[in-house]
Amino acid sequence: MQRSTYDILAKLLDGAVVVSASGQILYKNESFFRIFDLPAARTRKVKSILDILTFENMEISMADIFQSGVIPSHYVETNFSTKFGKTGVIQIGFQSLEAGINRKERHFILFFRDVSLESRLQTKYRIELAEKDKRIHEISLLRDVAILLVGLTDENSIISRTMEKWMTVGICSAALFLKSEPDGETRRLFFIDRKDSSNGSFMDIPSSPEIESLLEENREVSQNPKIHQRVCNVFKKWYDLRNYNHTTVIPVMGKDSKGLLILFRETANDNLASIEDVTLLKSVMAQMAVALEGAQYFESSIVDTMTRLHNKGYFENRFSNELTRSRRMSKEMTLLICDIDNFKKINDTYGHAVGDIVLKNVAQNIKNSCRGSDLPFRYGGEEFCVILPETNEPGATVFAERLRKIIEESLIQVKNAEIKVTISLGMAIFPAHGSTEKEIFANADKALYESKSNGRNRWTIYGGFSPTFEKQRK
Repeated sequence: MQRSTYDILAKLLDGAVVVSASGQILYKNESFFRIFDLPAARTRKVKSILDILTFENMEISMADIFQSGVIPSHYVETNFSTKFGKTGVIQIGFQSLEAGINRKERHFILFFRDVSLESRLQTKYRIELAEKDKRIHEISLLRDVAILLVGLTDENSIISRTMEKWMTVGICSAALFLKSEPDGETRRLFFIDRKDSSNGSFMDIPSSPEIESLLEENREVSQNPKIHQRVCNVFKKWYDLRNYNHTTVIPVMGKDSKGLLILFRETANDNLASIEDVTLLKSVMAQMAVALEGAQYFESSIVDTMTRLHNKGYFENRFSNELTRSRRMSKEMTLLICDIDNFKKINDTYGHAVGDIVLKNVAQNIKNSCRGSDLPFRYGGEEFCVILPETNEPGATVFAERLRKIIEESLIQVKNAEIKVTISLGMAIFPAHGSTEKEIFANADKALYESKSNGRNRWTIYGGFSPTFEKQRK
C-alpha cells in the first residue's frame, strides 16, 4: 500500500488493521490498541490477529474469509474477547485489496468499531421500553377495570366482571374469591378457571371456623406451601383443587367488608415473584373493594335489613320500570300482594322476636318460590309484593297457589314451639286490570282484601275470581 493510505488509517478513530490472506498483521493503527485495550508492548510483535482476538457469533469465521477472499458487503456485529480478558461488542468492516505489497498476494483492511457502549445503551433502552410497556399495560388494566365497574351496583356483577378481566392477565390458572355476607352465617364464593374464563360460578357456603380463620389471619399477601395446603383443605368439599400446586392469597379489605382473592397456579414458574405483580394485584383488588363498598351502600338503601328482600322504595322504582317495559313490549305482567294472616296475634302471643323469625321464614319462602325474572319485595310490616313479568292469569294462579301451599305447610321452630302460618294473596294483571301503577296496585290490594274477607289462606284475582278454600287446597 502507498504511504498515504497508512497515513489515512493512522488518523481513524476506528481501529484499522492490514492483514495478509494468512491472517498475518502487516499494519495496525493506534485506535486498534485503544479499542481492544491491548498493551502495545506485548502485542506489537504479534504476527496473527487470531492470536490475540477471538470473535463469536460470526456467520463465517475470520479464517474462512481470509482463505476464500469473499468478504461481507456490510459491517458485521459480533462479540469479542482478547487474550488479556477484555470482552465486548464490535462491528467489523472489510475491504479487500486486489494485490498486496508487490502485488504478490491478496490483503485485507479490517475496520473495528467498538459498539459495546452502544450495545449496553440499546440493552438498557430495551429494558426501559419493556418496563414502560409493562407500566402502560398495568395502567390500561386498571383503567379497564375502572370502566367495567362504573355504574355497577350489584355485588355479583362487580366480582364476576373484575375476576374475568383479571384472568386475561395470565399469571394464574384459576382464581377463587371469598366474601363475607351480611347475615354472618354464610360466605359467598366465586370460582373461575382460565380455560373457561367466561363461565365463572357463584356458591353460598355455610361459615366455619376454618373459613373465618382464613379471612381474619390473612391481612397481607401470602404464598407458601403451608397456605396452599390450608386453602385446599378448606375448600376441597366444594372444588377439586388437586391440579394446582401453588397458591397466592391476597386480602381484599373494605371499610365494612372483607374478602380474599385466592390465585391457583399449576407450576412454580407461574409464581408471583415480582413486587410489581403483587402491587398491580393489590391495586385491582382495591378498586374492587371500593366498588363493593359502593354496592353495599346502595344495597342498604334498597334492601330490607331483616328479610333481605328489596324494600318499598325500590319496589316503587322497579314497578314503574317493569310496567313501562311491559307496555313497550305489549306483554302481560302480574302484581301479587300477600299478607301474613293474623300476624298481630303471633306478636302478641310469642313476642316480636318470634314475629321477626316468622317474617324471615315467609320472606325466604317467597324468594325461593320466585323464578330468576320474578321480583320479590317487603312492602312493609307483614305485607309483601311480587312482580311477575310476562305472566298471564294462568301463570299467576299457579305461582300464587304454589306459594300459598308452601307457606301453609312450613313449620317454624321457635323455642319450644312449632308455629304454622298462612298468607292471603291478591293479584292484578296488566293490562286487563289497569294501565297505570296506581290502578294495578289498588286493584291487587282490593283482591287481597277479598281474600282476607273470605276466610284468609287463599288467593284472589281482581274482579272477584277466588276459588273456594277447598278447591285451592286441592
